[in-house]
Amino acid sequence: MLEFVFPRLIVVVVFTLLSLFIMIGGERKNALFFTLISFFVFLYSGLGGCLSDTNPQYVSFYIIYILVLACTIRFTKVGFKFSNEDDILFDKFIQNNGKKILILYFFLSLITLVYPEFKLLRLINPPSPDVYGIMGLVTEENTDIISSVIYLVRTFMLPFFYWALYRYKGNFFAFSFFLFFSLYIDYCRDAYIGRYPILVALIIIFLYYWRKSSRKKKLVMLTTILVLVPTLAYIFYQYTFLRHGGSIDAVGKNEAISILLSQEIGYPTYFDQYKNYYDLELIPRYIEWILFLPLPGFLKFGLGDFPSDRFTYIISGLTRGDYGFSVFLPGIVGESYYIFGPSMFFIHAFLLGLLINTIYNSLKNLQSMTFVFIYYMVVLSFQMSRGGTLSIYPLIFKHFLILIIFLLIYRGSYGKKRKKTVVTIK
Repeated sequence: MLEFVFPRLIVVVVFTLLSLFIMIGGERKNALFFTLISFFVFLYSGLGGCLSDTNPQYVSFYIIYILVLACTIRFTKVGFKFSNEDDILFDKFIQNNGKKILILYFFLSLITLVYPEFKLLRLINPPSPDVYGIMGLVTEENTDIISSVIYLVRTFMLPFFYWALYRYKGNFFAFSFFLFFSLYIDYCRDAYIGRYPILVALIIIFLYYWRKSSRKKKLVMLTTILVLVPTLAYIFYQYTFLRHGGSIDAVGKNEAISILLSQEIGYPTYFDQYKNYYDLELIPRYIEWILFLPLPGFLKFGLGDFPSDRFTYIISGLTRGDYGFSVFLPGIVGESYYIFGPSMFFIHAFLLGLLINTIYNSLKNLQSMTFVFIYYMVVLSFQMSRGGTLSIYPLIFKHFLILIIFLLIYRGSYGKKRKKTVVTIK
């Protein structure tokens, strides 16, 4: 049973709302973006701090973190500028090439069902979930250059995949099919898929229709979600057992939801276990890790490695490969503390705020990037709050950088062609 300390809860809610107010500022058009960030940071790093078995000292770190994050987002203006003319140009490109991008993306995805092991028939006869199998694959050292290159290209193509979905923005069944078929291929390859990718796909679909709906439709959508959330939570709870090869747990819906909620919001309860285990030597390793992220693994030559399982070892004493190993997540505030320590943890919030600002300011006015913007909205709110920067930076520093470089080069090359055309006419 979850027991909250209500005075602490009131303080956490007030400062969370204050941080949201700071973030939104004059950006009311995309207030949903910042609302999601505040909500999920509160859910995974704030709410658990109000539990009776959480050290009250944790709350002070949470408050400072969200205020630094909010102020960085509000008062630092970084990003790439694109005009309405650029948006028209990008829209024309994706209308002409969106289908080709999707074909290439799914072709690369299907190759992973053929090489290095033939698994293509799993599309017709899907396997049962095998979480231990995928954990074993993760612990194995992968030296296959071909597989690494395919994975790298697919990673680079991910924002282009979401960009290509804009071509089918008016066809609900088409873009929903593409979203879930991509997940289905991954499931058939690994015989496993986590709750997170499924939830991300559902959130992307919901947010897209939320942004384009009237107030009346939004009220209907919100009511529907409130009705469905308990059922979805119960399904996700039971899936936890199914993916381990077990059977459905014989518990009631309310108990299942309570257990799942305690698991999802309980990250701050680990504070007493890691508050004295921070290591300042992790700071330069963390910065080095970020700098080397854009490079593929086989070009790093051992540089830029970061002990991502360190937190799990602090909490459980187990390392990857040990029997019973399971990843423990610290939440975004916990991650900042055990990497930067109690004196410099706010630097983590500042760096994250700069990244959020860069992505937000670069994409917020590009209508043709609607699905890309929504995807990053989910990554920078839900995934970031739950898995920390160690889960989102490897993706963002690879594919967002590639996307921006492509947009700048394409805009520049089109500008040169237009100038040549004008000269020719004269």
